[in-house]
Amino acid sequence: MSAVLRIAVLITCFNRQQKTLQCLQMLASQLHFSVQCSVQCSVHSSHDNQPAVAAECTVYLLDNGNDGTFAAVAAQFPWVQLSRGHADLYWNSGMRRVWLQALSHSATTPPFDFYLWLNDDVSLAPDAIYRLLQNYLRSTPTAGALIGSMAAPSSATTASATSGSNQQPVPSYGGRQRKSRLNPLAFGPVMLPTPQPQLCTFINGNLCLIPQAAVQKIGVLSEHFSHGLGDFDYGLRLQQAGFATYVAPGFYGECAVNPKIGSVFDETLPLAQRLLMMQRPNVLPPDAEWRYFVRCHGGWVWPLLWLKSWGRQLFPALWLRLRQRRAA
Repeated sequence: MSAVLRIAVLITCFNRQQKTLQCLQMLASQLHFSVQCSVQCSVHSSHDNQPAVAAECTVYLLDNGNDGTFAAVAAQFPWVQLSRGHADLYWNSGMRRVWLQALSHSATTPPFDFYLWLNDDVSLAPDAIYRLLQNYLRSTPTAGALIGSMAAPSSATTASATSGSNQQPVPSYGGRQRKSRLNPLAFGPVMLPTPQPQLCTFINGNLCLIPQAAVQKIGVLSEHFSHGLGDFDYGLRLQQAGFATYVAPGFYGECAVNPKIGSVFDETLPLAQRLLMMQRPNVLPPDAEWRYFVRCHGGWVWPLLWLKSWGRQLFPALWLRLRQRRAA
């Protein structure tokens, strides 16, 4: 009988019921499958020589909203391990809580071999989990994280319509490389996937496979972040612990980037409204969290980055204007 690789799929959501239900519907056909394991796989060493390994997914969902998502998921997807959170739990805090829940279940059941971060606004490819796990086992069996890149929806449609050309979808989320030797936190654009796995420095958490060995060594997402920076921090901590982080070949779904219209950088909005928006953790990382992040990962320039962060806190309107001018 084949070994079974157990994957805990981790999702946190807030008041976007339709997207959450659509995400779970796309997951429904990917809960059980088998993969070809052509490398020695440390997670089940007694079955290293078996060519096929069964895989099964257990889905954990933390609902932080109040729009009826909890009841709808319970009715339509009874196989989901549901829990309730609260509105003050943003992405990092919510994912940390649901990850700890999955770990607590491992105390009474066979441990999970992998943990899969998944955002509920991802339109997941039908074979996404299979391909991600297959690439991990065949190409990056000692990696700390393998990222599945997302395509911007409009670009993916255009590329599909012109499949005879060399046009590629535009990546919206995935991995990023460091673009400066002087500033270790200067990150470049989202990397375009290639036919082979690529090393990356910064990871996005939209779809990311983490092995149990990494969790045993560095734990889960940090308690020091509420929303953003948590995924970047985790990838950098993995590298500090000796793990490599990779972007997997190809695309694994679609996910739209947050639009500029209606955002803090939308110059058509009143400045007072945008300054209030800047205080929300899901808009910009809180100043204290950013200062902690640069202290941990900023290398020799961290004092400069730390001091620079005070500019945003003390002169937010000026900071906003300078950011917009730089972007233009």
